[in-house]
Amino acid sequence: MTNGKVSVPTLVIDDEVIQGLASKEKLAGVIERVLEKNKESNLQGMQCNIDGNC
Repeated sequence: MTNGKVSVPTLVIDDEVIQGLASKEKLAGVIERVLEKNKESNLQGMQCNIDGNC
C-alpha cells in the first residue's frame, strides 16, 4: 500500500525535459542534440591566450 504519493523520474538537460523512464538511446539522442546545439558556446572561456587571459 502506498501513501498516495506517486513520483516520476524527471531529467532536465539544457532545455530538454525527459519524464518517466527513458531508454539509453533516448538519453543519448537528447545529449547529442544538446551538445550539437551548444557546440559553439562550449569552447568559449575554455581557452587562454599566451598571456593567460581567458
